[in-house]
Amino acid sequence: MKRVISDMTRVGVVTAVATAAILAPAHLLPKATQATPTPQAELLHVESVGPLELTGSMGVAINDKNEIVGTAFGDDEVRAFVVRNRRGELLPLPKGAPFSAATGINAKGDVVGVIGNEENVRGTVWAGNKPGVLTSGKRDTMATTISGSGTAAGVAFDSQQRLVWADFYLRFGGRSHPGDGFSFGSMPTGIFGYNRVLDNGFSGMLWSKPGDGKAIGEFVPQSGNASGTLVGLTIGKNGPVPAAFKNGKIGTLPVMGGLQMAIPMAANERDIFVGAGISEERMVKPIGWSKGKTGELPVPGSKQGLALGINDNNQVVGVIETEGGEAHAAVWSGGKVIDLNDVIDGREGWTLVQARGINNKGFVVGTGVKDGKVGAFVVGPVK
Repeated sequence: MKRVISDMTRVGVVTAVATAAILAPAHLLPKATQATPTPQAELLHVESVGPLELTGSMGVAINDKNEIVGTAFGDDEVRAFVVRNRRGELLPLPKGAPFSAATGINAKGDVVGVIGNEENVRGTVWAGNKPGVLTSGKRDTMATTISGSGTAAGVAFDSQQRLVWADFYLRFGGRSHPGDGFSFGSMPTGIFGYNRVLDNGFSGMLWSKPGDGKAIGEFVPQSGNASGTLVGLTIGKNGPVPAAFKNGKIGTLPVMGGLQMAIPMAANERDIFVGAGISEERMVKPIGWSKGKTGELPVPGSKQGLALGINDNNQVVGVIETEGGEAHAAVWSGGKVIDLNDVIDGREGWTLVQARGINNKGFVVGTGVKDGKVGAFVVGPVK
């Protein structure tokens, strides 16, 4: 039990540690060579949104009602949480499942994520805060996103170990302990290690309700939009390739020249996708897809980056690598790349290390550090 909790805690902490930088299609956002600070009068207030029951937390997603989900952790506990009306609470667990993690929330407030114990990992939907387990026979499952109508999407694996490490490698990579510092670390090796774990029996899944879902083929959804378009990876001739699932079909996405591999991480209602690619020099590059074309978004100082979220106004969030190699939460908005640490009141004591989601009002949710503790935050609106 402690081993499982320890692994889940590491997976969570690395969200804040290693996923760094921000990306979007080059033709959507003009090039910028440095982060653009906002005038002093426009400094934004950072609000802590994690539940009080546990010592640390990470912000994962936010909807247009400013409802927020994330994962909280302590010495021996990892739990999904939701914030409604500015009040955070841990989501209930079904019997026999001591840990949980949240991965998304839709406009109705339905939350999607994963629960588990020593023996099994299962995707879960919390509708009205009531957990509904998502299954695929006896296989392990993980739910990664949920549409506006409440259809959850994710993946089913034949092996729990492969499931946990697949998610770890794809989503987080890099270093696995906060003491290692909030840096890119070995992120390129970790994030793009998925080719080592997709050789086991797996399938993409859709669940319209709790219980057994519908297999959709060799596809691993990373995220999706309200209409049900999914983005993730499928298997090509030489390994994993970026792909989208729409209207019941899996279609591959182009990989930009000079990249060894690419992963889409988020999608908006305009079917614009953002994510990351790794170059032949093992540098993580910010990229995006729109109407069948792909492009790169520059980051300050030619540093590394990857995008984690995009709203319907084409505002993108993620992390930028600083000149010192640190991870800083960032937003691309109005043609400018903004280090969020430049537009908040530094006297509040926060260092924002990852921006994970942004709603259509411009409010950003993510993970930061204050007084030496890792915590979920919300800040905005970013215009």
